[in-house]
Amino acid sequence: MKQHDYEKIYYETRAKLTLQRLFPEEFNSLVSSDKPDLKTTDNQIGIEVTRAVNYHDAERVTFFSKELCGRLRNQVDSKKLEKFCSDGTQISVYSGNQDSIPQGTILGFAPPAVWQNTQLVKNAIKQKIIHINRVPYQDTEQLNLYVFSDTFKSYEMSDMEEILDHIMRCQPICKKKFSVIYFDDCGWFYRCDLENGEIEFYSTEEIIHTICVDAKAFAEEKE
Repeated sequence: MKQHDYEKIYYETRAKLTLQRLFPEEFNSLVSSDKPDLKTTDNQIGIEVTRAVNYHDAERVTFFSKELCGRLRNQVDSKKLEKFCSDGTQISVYSGNQDSIPQGTILGFAPPAVWQNTQLVKNAIKQKIIHINRVPYQDTEQLNLYVFSDTFKSYEMSDMEEILDHIMRCQPICKKKFSVIYFDDCGWFYRCDLENGEIEFYSTEEIIHTICVDAKAFAEEKE
């Protein structure tokens, strides 16, 4: 399987499993699809999945998901870990007391401190808005967008509000619109309602390990 196919399956599966854990009543019937990437079996909700990362970051995220995420730190090849962290990147390991997550499990990573802005995320969302208005899509009552990025943890709530406000001002000129946008950053999760401007935060730290392991196993099974 090509790398692109592995990544597509991995992230779409992660999105599906996360939504089903956070909102079980709404997404218990969520299945993989095509245009949109996910949908409920009653065609009420469709979801497109995308990542807001540049090329270099995408390579690092892929390496992390395949080689590090969900593994115990002391079981990871030291040379691989040293190379990954050589630019100052820090990995986060679980130190809580959940029985389902072994202590020392690698959950995420933080790139070296750099100045962050919201433009990359805005551009990724705008590209998806353009895409759904150019390409034929299955009809669903509601179309939502799921965005992965490793920058959301560095944002303030004002940054999230800025992104949401910008997208809400872009959408009125389009025939097809997203109703809700989900933002996922490996433990941090936002649900943003584009109809009323409401932003809700959820911590996914206690479920991210199981979700990443299951998504990785499913993607590898398809290789």
